[in-house]
Amino acid sequence: MYKTLSIFFIFWIVLNLTGIIDIGMSMGNPVKHKLIAGVLCLDFINTINGHHSGTSNEYIVHYNDLIVWACHAKIFDQKMADFLLQQSAAHPHTSEHIFHQAIELRERLFKIFSALYYQNPVPQNAIDFLSDIHHKGMQHSNLVQKEDRFKWEWKFDKNMEMVLRPITLSATRLLTSENLKRVRECSGSDCDWYFLDTSRNHQRRWCSMKDCGNRHKMKQRYIRLKESLQKTKIIK
Repeated sequence: MYKTLSIFFIFWIVLNLTGIIDIGMSMGNPVKHKLIAGVLCLDFINTINGHHSGTSNEYIVHYNDLIVWACHAKIFDQKMADFLLQQSAAHPHTSEHIFHQAIELRERLFKIFSALYYQNPVPQNAIDFLSDIHHKGMQHSNLVQKEDRFKWEWKFDKNMEMVLRPITLSATRLLTSENLKRVRECSGSDCDWYFLDTSRNHQRRWCSMKDCGNRHKMKQRYIRLKESLQKTKIIK
């Protein structure tokens, strides 16, 4: 009996640590966010896990987190991040407004890609919201030639919402590209992260094999162990 209990206790610890039983609430810490999506706009969507659940992991809780995450995601360098953080300190009301705008953008993007993934109608207000922010952002860009290629280059200005421009550009590019059909949602039971499936057979299931993939394996082992013990009447 004690041996059986110890086995389940060990599994309970493993499952709890890996997030199968209770992932809890995580706030902030944008540099710990794992960039697994393969495209910027999806990584931005993934800055929260649990868009519709009461329990969520949130990496961005204010404007400064947004800037730190943007630097982590290589939207811009540390010098630009420091500048925007200084602007945030000098203009707290503006930074708070842009933070809420960023979160709204993230949730609208989630609704767009979630609807497409599940083959549901895409909310028009989400499309309009993205289009509006993208249009405003592109007014601060120039098309420049780099050797034999062209690219959009952002103008340096003191506008604190410049952090959103590369994200909306990434989203509109993905939505109008052939890669759209390769957007996947993680198969983890408690995960709603999205990623671009670039695997050879296009059968990637997990946001990360080390996280959700391993949690799935551990959960299956736990279920098999429980069923085995029940069959042998060790647990009544």
